[in-house]
Amino acid sequence: MLLQSNITPIITPTTHPGHATELMSSPTLLSSYDAIIAVGGDGLLYEMMQGLSHRPDSSTFLEQMPFGIVPAGSGNGLAASVNSVADKFDDTTSNVFVICKNVPKPADLSLYDTSEGNSYASFLSLSWGIVADVDLESEVLRALGSLRFDVYAVWRMIALKQYRAKLSYINCEVEMPPIGETVGEDWTTIEDNFLCFWALQTSHASQGMHTSPASKMDDGKFHLYIVRGKATRLNLLTSFLAFEDGSHVKQKHMEIIECTAFRLEPLTDNSHIDIDGEEVEYGTIQGQVKAGAWRLFY
Repeated sequence: MLLQSNITPIITPTTHPGHATELMSSPTLLSSYDAIIAVGGDGLLYEMMQGLSHRPDSSTFLEQMPFGIVPAGSGNGLAASVNSVADKFDDTTSNVFVICKNVPKPADLSLYDTSEGNSYASFLSLSWGIVADVDLESEVLRALGSLRFDVYAVWRMIALKQYRAKLSYINCEVEMPPIGETVGEDWTTIEDNFLCFWALQTSHASQGMHTSPASKMDDGKFHLYIVRGKATRLNLLTSFLAFEDGSHVKQKHMEIIECTAFRLEPLTDNSHIDIDGEEVEYGTIQGQVKAGAWRLFY
């Protein structure tokens, strides 16, 4: 299909963790290729984004270089979202077909800052609470394949935990305050016990999980999905089962908030923070959508 579209691929295998980040730091990258295609899961593209976001010419590079995704991982949330937008079957051939059409479009990224002074680029999601716990702690069951998520989710619902945090958000263009300073009066702040916090930018968090049906690639928004601590185990179970077709958005215990920026301040230390399927340091974190910051085949 690539050759029929007059596309000559140059294949560069990654050989070690962080290799994709190193490759994206090359000063000759922009002049050497017409597009960059990640063949892997969301984790590979996440690695690439960390290298790209720290380039001195990051903004220019992302605006000029088209990107594509071919699913070959365990999650493949971005690939599933691309196929959903393109109204294609959720498979590898469909993703390659979208790339061969050679029509990149602006898509959103987000930038996160942590209380430890680190920054991260993201294209998919941030989770905290039970979703992050299931995603990251289920690594011990990796031999089960994708079934590990279902098995660990059941266990985590049986041994259900409460997670307390302060959440602040705003739904307009804003200059982000330094993470150590108080947010402005025009922000909305909630302090409560939560079971689930999930900030989503794309329609699918993984293949088979239509987690944010209203999310668009270029809407400039986070869609925050929140389940508070007063929800029951049955409420949580029905949400997890409904993720497949997106019907969880109709459930009364599922709160959905649109915003352009948020700050999450965990007040308990019993969870993880997960960006695009990768764990980052635990503590206060704030994120802002960068509308149309990169070009993606979708």
